[in-house]
Amino acid sequence: MRGDRMEIAALIISIVSLIATIAVGIYDKKIDKKISNISISSDYFNDLYRDILLKTIPQDRKKITIDRNGKLVGSDDLIDTLKSIRADSAYFLYTDKVFYKELISCVQELEDYIVNTENKQVTGEEQTEVFNNISNKITKIYSVMTQKCFDGQSSQNTLAKIKDFFKKRKGSKSNVS
Repeated sequence: MRGDRMEIAALIISIVSLIATIAVGIYDKKIDKKISNISISSDYFNDLYRDILLKTIPQDRKKITIDRNGKLVGSDDLIDTLKSIRADSAYFLYTDKVFYKELISCVQELEDYIVNTENKQVTGEEQTEVFNNISNKITKIYSVMTQKCFDGQSSQNTLAKIKDFFKKRKGSKSNVS
C-alpha cells in the first residue's frame, strides 16, 4: 500500500515536472521570438534613420532661410527627407503601429507647417518664431525616434535578462539530476 502511494507520488511529480519543462520551453521560445523581433526592428531602425538623424536633417535644416521678400526658401531638401522618412517607415506600420502613427504625425505636422509658411510673407518679427517652430517640430521628430530606439534597447536588455534567468535555472536543474 505504501509502495503504491510512493509510485503515485513519483508519477505525479514526474507529470508536474514534464508540464513545467514544456511550459518553460514554450516560454523560452516566445522570449527568443521577441528578442529576434526586437533585434530585427532595432537593426532596421538604425540602418534606416541613423544618417537621417545625424546628417541629413541637420544639413537640410541649415539650407532653410527667409529671402529679402520675407518668403521661406530652401526647404525642398527637408521636405524630400520628410517624404523619405514617411515612405521608409512603412515597416513600422506592421510592427509598431503606435510608433508609426506618432512618427508620421510629427513628420506631417512639420511638412504642413513648412508648406504653409512658404505661402506667406514672414515679417522680421515672425522670422525667429518660424525658425523656432521648425526647430521644435524637428526636435519632436527626434524625440519620437530616439524614444523608439531607446525603448527597443531597454526591452531587449530586459528580455535578455529573462532569457538568461531561465537558462541558468535549466542549467542548475540539469546539474542536480
